[in-house]
Amino acid sequence: MAQKRLVLSDASPLIALAATGTVGLLRELFGAVSVTAEVRGEVLAGGTRPGAIELRRGMAARWIRVHRIVTGAPAFPKLGPGEASILSAALAAGGDCYLLLDDEPARREARAHGIDFTGTLGILAVAKRRRLIPALKPCLERLFEHGFHISPELARSLLKDVGEG
Repeated sequence: MAQKRLVLSDASPLIALAATGTVGLLRELFGAVSVTAEVRGEVLAGGTRPGAIELRRGMAARWIRVHRIVTGAPAFPKLGPGEASILSAALAAGGDCYLLLDDEPARREARAHGIDFTGTLGILAVAKRRRLIPALKPCLERLFEHGFHISPELARSLLKDVGEG
């Protein structure tokens, strides 16, 4: 039996998808998603930010799991703790992982190590194409309302790409 690919999420996609009310897309698209202890801590910090309730529910339902990092995994001192931990976990797992991350420096590291990734916008675009969400535009509007930074050009391009522009 083939083993499913490990999907590791950073805090940003979890928080952003929670802000749009679409965290459940992760379960629909990937079945199970893992976070590191560092990512769990970032999302749960303060307990009131978007994503905290959804993370707890996903963990209780066991489709979100905490992935333990093998001792001696590579360090990424220029990245935040969450990004560094999922990259370290991916490399320790042999690189056969799919990362969910938005941070550009972390994406550069993933590219440099040959690790596949997507971000919040990629997840939402795939969900729209697969008709898991009726429209992308309301999700982008909610992201803007919650302070997520997306260039107007990127938003227009993405909406056009999924047939909404």
